Amino acid sequence: MMIVKPRTSREILAEDYEWPMTAGKVSKLAGVTARTLRHYDKKGLLKVARTGEAVANDRKLYYPEDVERLKRILVLTTYGFSLDEVAVILDNDLSVADALGLRLEELHRQERLIRNLILFAHFAALVGDDVFETLAFGTSDIDAYADAVRSTAAYQAYLAQQAELSEEESDALWSRYCDIVESFLDIDGELSFAALELLVGRLCQWFCEAFYPIKEGEFLSLWTLFADGADAAELAEEIGGEGTAGFLQATVFFVWAKRTLTRLAQILDAHGSAEEEAAAVARYIFDETGLLVGEAVPLMDERERYEFCATVLGYLEDLLRDSDALEILELGERADDDVARLARVRGRLEELARAA
Repeated sequence: MMIVKPRTSREILAEDYEWPMTAGKVSKLAGVTARTLRHYDKKGLLKVARTGEAVANDRKLYYPEDVERLKRILVLTTYGFSLDEVAVILDNDLSVADALGLRLEELHRQERLIRNLILFAHFAALVGDDVFETLAFGTSDIDAYADAVRSTAAYQAYLAQQAELSEEESDALWSRYCDIVESFLDIDGELSFAALELLVGRLCQWFCEAFYPIKEGEFLSLWTLFADGADAAELAEEIGGEGTAGFLQATVFFVWAKRTLTRLAQILDAHGSAEEEAAAVARYIFDETGLLVGEAVPLMDERERYEFCATVLGYLEDLLRDSDALEILELGERADDDVARLARVRGRLEELARAA
């Protein structure tokens, strides 16, 4: 038995129809209006032959290759390409598969941008700032605390150390950072917070190598990377576009917040009195944020430390009230008494700040 190879659409068009075709026949064959064909012609997408210039019955004449080109135009526009983009694709003789690959890449980029915007919008809401102001200028409260980290002896020693690196050493160091940023942008599909936690872990490890040793979760130390004009912030924007540094900041904050909520629950379970709770919580928060207590000159006085810890607890309370943020952090539902316990400790810290 002989197997007959099926004919391609191009072969069917060439063999089963009379050529050339008029615009009316092509319109019926392709299921498009004559107006659409005229528009494609005007845009230069279809350059069909004519019966004769300056002749009364001058009409467009379509050949199989014209209809094949029309098919490509229709497929590309169906997948969201503009006519200008279609013209570039056709003029560069890209296959539909290659063009759709580019479209898929763009859709993934838009998906990542939307995911990042959602994450950042929740972050801005939690810290009480306007989303656009936060995106453009950062968070005033947290930035002020990050400035304290930049004044530490460890941070200043890092600056001196960086100046001693050779060009090759510096390039290798920042190349690893760029790899981390690209990994952040490569997280596809639905937001996986576990993937973001791994990313922040890599960023923390890189910070320890490039700057100085910190605990995983010292978010204010990592925060210093993304100050306006900082090398890390500018590189992130070059790699991922405007807003990337802000999205990385939000990610660092949320990863720290998730870890801190878990640890604070353990601390509160282990202490009974309000005074013990407040003291233990303050010690943990101040240490874990990266405001190093062992500095020769204290970074903050007693009042400022209590105020800082109270501010952080306020952020965490709002996070526990935000069901969408809890879902992003994969924390599940949290009982109202968790919020109440944090509010109780925050109130005590505010009292201590006023008394200091």
